[in-house]
Amino acid sequence: MKLVNTSVKRPVGVIMIVIAIIALGIVSMRNLVIDLFPKIDLPIAVVATSYGDAAPQEVENLISRPIESTISSVEGINTVQSQSQAGSSLVLMMFNNGVDLDQALLDVRERVDQVKGFLPEQAGDPRIMRFSPEQMPVVWVSVTGKDAAKLTEIADNQLVPFFERQEGVASVTVEGSKEREIQLILNEAHMQQYGVNAQLIAQALQSQNRSASVGTVEKGDKDLQLRVIGEFTSLEDIAQTIIQTPTGATIHIDDVAEVKDTFKTEKAETLVDGEPALVLSMMKKTDANTVAVADNIRDSLKEVEETLPEGVHLNVVIDTSEFITLSIDSVIQNILLGGLFPF
Repeated sequence: MKLVNTSVKRPVGVIMIVIAIIALGIVSMRNLVIDLFPKIDLPIAVVATSYGDAAPQEVENLISRPIESTISSVEGINTVQSQSQAGSSLVLMMFNNGVDLDQALLDVRERVDQVKGFLPEQAGDPRIMRFSPEQMPVVWVSVTGKDAAKLTEIADNQLVPFFERQEGVASVTVEGSKEREIQLILNEAHMQQYGVNAQLIAQALQSQNRSASVGTVEKGDKDLQLRVIGEFTSLEDIAQTIIQTPTGATIHIDDVAEVKDTFKTEKAETLVDGEPALVLSMMKKTDANTVAVADNIRDSLKEVEETLPEGVHLNVVIDTSEFITLSIDSVIQNILLGGLFPF
């Protein structure tokens, strides 16, 4: 009753308080970080290891099982599962609820470092990753054109640096790109003629494709570092690489092999509307607003598209901010309807 009496006796003061509360709510809502998923720490992590051209059974015996054995005793781990496939190993760890994930992952990293030296030399370094909804891209943009190699060059040298400069964008990943590869097509007859094998050729390439520091020289009051650049810069450099034969003679790579400039064999294909294309997946910064970041990306598309060669087009394939906008619009609609019904 006191609240009612006070409201009747001092209507202006009550109205001012209500307006202040509404204004505070509007200001708070404008500064509120909007995201598709709540901020949660999923008790899941994975150890990913690559082992090129290895069969699934080899990956399981040489990669997955040693890693499983060494991390299974880490405190807080509930379940360990592994998936071994051609060329890669995934070891999935599920932790108990309430475990300090940061400390647990440090323990896992120490265990993995201990077993790393026992893995095959051709295997890549194990990567430990956490699962988090914040690590999902917010926008996917397709890059379409006729020449896939040219599109890859444009994406790597022009589009990725441009979008990573946009406010709120943390990183941009290119999917479906063509990766350049220099192949040596060995001629077995010529190799037998000169008495060389593939291992000798590989050693020659490795020893000559390097740069090194050769010391310093004094110039006035400065010490200048001298460095000899010996890395390959062209196909001709590779073709003219010297090989020392077992008999003491010297030959070149092009005497026993053909140097071919091509692309890596694609294990997957990226299609947009049934046509081959590149896709740029863009991730936002941790504290960034998903809707604001998506709007910045959309606004910048016209700017960057004007600088692209003719025939190259950009289109937004997926925009997660649309789901957030629809949810917010639905909430606002329900609020308005709820406010109108009493009248």
